[in-house]
Amino acid sequence: MIFKDEKKYDTLKTIALIMPLFIVLYEAIGKIWNIPYTDQITMTLTAINAFIGGLVKLSNIKYNNTELDAILDQEEENAMEIETNEVGEE
Repeated sequence: MIFKDEKKYDTLKTIALIMPLFIVLYEAIGKIWNIPYTDQITMTLTAINAFIGGLVKLSNIKYNNTELDAILDQEEENAMEIETNEVGEE
């Protein structure tokens, strides 16, 4: 996992999920009220959100692969135990 702390991961995941709502809101209000640099600000926020989303996804993939490796290692150990027991019984 990229983030050692689950709280950081959860916080960034929540930000990545909620941030698009605020970006769309800002874009709409900015266009209605002719706020300067609306496009530049929303594009910047979208890029930041994409980066955060990428970090969250990479962390998720790494965590799942680590979890999968642990499961596979356990299954391999179990298989070796079964083979050892079968050889010992003969």
